[in-house]
Amino acid sequence: MRAALLLMLVCLCSVGCDPRPPITRTQVGVIAGNLQLREGLSWGDPRDVQPPVEFAGHRWWQVTYAQDRIILVDADSGWARLPMPGYPIRRAATPAVSTSTAPEMVADGSWLLVLEPSLRREPAQEGALEREAARLNALAAQTGLYPLFSVRLDRQGQSALVYGWQGDRGIAQDPRVDAWLKLRTDHKLARWTDLLAGTP
Repeated sequence: MRAALLLMLVCLCSVGCDPRPPITRTQVGVIAGNLQLREGLSWGDPRDVQPPVEFAGHRWWQVTYAQDRIILVDADSGWARLPMPGYPIRRAATPAVSTSTAPEMVADGSWLLVLEPSLRREPAQEGALEREAARLNALAAQTGLYPLFSVRLDRQGQSALVYGWQGDRGIAQDPRVDAWLKLRTDHKLARWTDLLAGTP
């Protein structure tokens, strides 16, 4: 009996001592998004997520939004914060893998590429759109396209799966984005919509 208890204690200790797996780029985006929600910020989707570097005794992931707005995520604890004084902002890095001629940066403009149009949807369908936006952003980050897929609500509370919404504006039209979609996704009928002409 005593041997069994000792063995169980050793097993529990060894499980408790296993190192925590490193935080992934996708998790960093989610953590930064949660900080936005807590702080009442509305910065849209990240423009860039850079791997951790050492600063002030911690290793920080840097999540960059439009207009160089930054959220930092501690690589070890997953704790998120706004940059502290003296933090050196890192500029957008070239994606590690780039196998297309799609743009690595986007130009600001008034256009959105609508992949699925605005419709009233059930919560389950909303979740499917959010998952598709996350999947497309992950694929974009791996293949040279700026990850700007999101689900956007219009004034009537209807949602659309779009590319290019930056929280307060769109992007310039770019045919390379259309080519990327046709090559890598089933969204072959996406169309550009001018935000100045109305809400998609």
